[in-house]
Amino acid sequence: MKRLLAWLFGLPSLIILLLFALANRHMVTLSLDPLTPEDPVIALTMPLWAVLFLGILLGLLAGGVATWFRQSKWRKQARTCRRDLEMERLARKRLEERAAQAAPVAAPAAPSAAPSGQPAVAAAPNAPNRPALPAR
Repeated sequence: MKRLLAWLFGLPSLIILLLFALANRHMVTLSLDPLTPEDPVIALTMPLWAVLFLGILLGLLAGGVATWFRQSKWRKQARTCRRDLEMERLARKRLEERAAQAAPVAAPAAPSAAPSGQPAVAAAPNAPNRPALPAR
């Protein structure tokens, strides 16, 4: 769908830009000297379409740079969060390795059937003896 929309909007835009460039081929002088406009020190002679496209390109670049600087706060926060997350993952991995070395995991015992046909509830080790809850 995105590719179709790109062709539907991109192809006519390309045709319009090409027609614009062909219609504006005459040469203009772009003066960058505000003090002496009659005899500029810095001046460029180029086609009109190139001047307009250059202005559009410079505007896009300036907007991109401004956006990049405005988003620096969010990029810094993302880097900090990524670093904190990685530290937490390493700490968790170390704790899991320590727990695995300290006490090997024992296989759980299979529950036995109670006289009423309901499975018996096994009490957790080191837990006080409590009556089993009725089955629902």
